[in-house]
Amino acid sequence: MRPPDVFSRDAGFRSFVTIKAGSADLARPDSLLVSSALAASLGIAPGDVVNILTTYGEGMTGLPRLTQLRAAGIYETGYQDLDKTLAYAPLGIASRILSPRAARTLIGVKVRDPFADLAPVARAITAVAGEDLRVATWNEIEYVRLASFRTTKALLLFIMALVVAVASVNVSSSVIMIIFERRHDLGILKSVGVAPRALSLSFLLAGFTTGLLGTALGVAIGLLVAVNINEVIAGLEWTVNHVLALASLVRSSFDPSAPAIGGFTLFNSAYYLKSIPIRIQPLEVIAAAVAALLLSALASYLPSSRAARTQPLEILRKL
Repeated sequence: MRPPDVFSRDAGFRSFVTIKAGSADLARPDSLLVSSALAASLGIAPGDVVNILTTYGEGMTGLPRLTQLRAAGIYETGYQDLDKTLAYAPLGIASRILSPRAARTLIGVKVRDPFADLAPVARAITAVAGEDLRVATWNEIEYVRLASFRTTKALLLFIMALVVAVASVNVSSSVIMIIFERRHDLGILKSVGVAPRALSLSFLLAGFTTGLLGTALGVAIGLLVAVNINEVIAGLEWTVNHVLALASLVRSSFDPSAPAIGGFTLFNSAYYLKSIPIRIQPLEVIAAAVAALLLSALASYLPSSRAARTQPLEILRKL
């Protein structure tokens, strides 16, 4: 239950809600705003009369009560847990058809920065409202889900670290191959008095340049894919489904009784979100790029320093 004018006066709430049909006007006492998935499952359209059956009502002792409301509009948030189960009605209708034994009263408080430390805000609300009300922050309510997200993110970071480590090994292998192919030139340069530091620096720059180009290309491609991840997933599904349809058509030409190949779904919005939300953290991107550059420099330094310490006679003897 929400105030009737919440959609007109609360821009933050309005930014997360899309009116698919009808209007968000809850001025009438019998208005009802139904979620899209709930409306689809019950066959509700704007203007339809919806029968609400409540177990307890004001002044009732247990007999069910039937209340007729009229659907003013159909809304969608893109969050399936909400779109499948919730409908909004004016606050006045709630006090009339529900009792404290059958409902809970929740008061939401908006803050300027929801990702900051909300403990002082919770203590201030408790001091004003009293100890009879339970005050909980959004991250306390969603603790289990947030813990799952943190675990998933940690695993993805671990996988990314392994990929970067393997890439640094490839950079080190490339530097070793360069040293092996240039061992004749390396022996001559050392024999004429070129400083080991200069030789080591040349190979180090070669490996670092390789790591720099790879990091720049990887960050650019990664950001491009991340920003367009929903389009990328839709494109992959479209491509795979068309290939499967073509394969099914070819197979049916040889065997008409063969069943059609089923469709491929990479991201099913029916389970959680309608689309993947995108939020780029610049500091995290910079930290990953710097870590990749440092690993490539370290991987290049080890073979470069070893080659610079090798004696020229030892190099020429192996030719």
